[in-house]
Amino acid sequence: MDFEMREIQGPEEIDELIALQAAVYGLPPGDTMSPITLSALTQKYFRTGWVLGAFRNRKMVGFCIGLATAENGLVYGHMLGVLAEHRDSGLGNRLLKASFGLYRENGMGRVCWTYEPLEARNSHLYLNRLGGRCIRYLESHYHVDSGPYHGMPLDRFLVMLELSKMRDCGSELSSLEEALTRYPVATFDKRPDAGAVLLQIPGDFYALKAEDVSSARAWRMNTRTVLMDYVNQRGMAAEALFSDVQGGERRCYYLLTGPGQ
Repeated sequence: MDFEMREIQGPEEIDELIALQAAVYGLPPGDTMSPITLSALTQKYFRTGWVLGAFRNRKMVGFCIGLATAENGLVYGHMLGVLAEHRDSGLGNRLLKASFGLYRENGMGRVCWTYEPLEARNSHLYLNRLGGRCIRYLESHYHVDSGPYHGMPLDRFLVMLELSKMRDCGSELSSLEEALTRYPVATFDKRPDAGAVLLQIPGDFYALKAEDVSSARAWRMNTRTVLMDYVNQRGMAAEALFSDVQGGERRCYYLLTGPGQ
């Protein structure tokens, strides 16, 4: 499928991006980015950010927003969004790689961003396909209590990627079955003192949240405790996601590894 990817320009495309944010994230108008902020991020007099749009038949169907930071050579990836009908097309991966090319052209060497730690689809993309590492667990990182986010704490994983080391390592991963025999599994009640552990997350967190918000919230609270222990306290990082269909159900596990593993 062909998409045109380029930096957005002008007030009409800014308005289109704001509408796309609302459609992708289910946000009310007051919770999207303002046109004033987006105008500041798209001006070229001084580079303040990168706002990339993906277009199909002249319609914006995806976007990626990166912000310049005060740390030398570091970009903060603020937002990535793709319309639901294009989410299995590889567009998110293509948008990220196109934005990474823009960052390198502007002398940037690293990019970090946050994402929903219980969403397996993005975990696979960010860790397995791009080579990122989740280095920090951020409890209640965003404070939005409207629409699909009502009643659900918005915890996030912080991912760091060295642009010079970006690589697709998905084909190098062993199977989930092999991983389960090799590494101990950490749970809320059992946390092995090991150099590497597995932690299960839902196969489809957004579908679970739509069907059973109480169960989704239980996943949040239980995994939050485990990840804050291993990542924030013990200095481990989420390096990969193992996934397979077993017994008719998709099962997904993070691989958490310590320094030097």
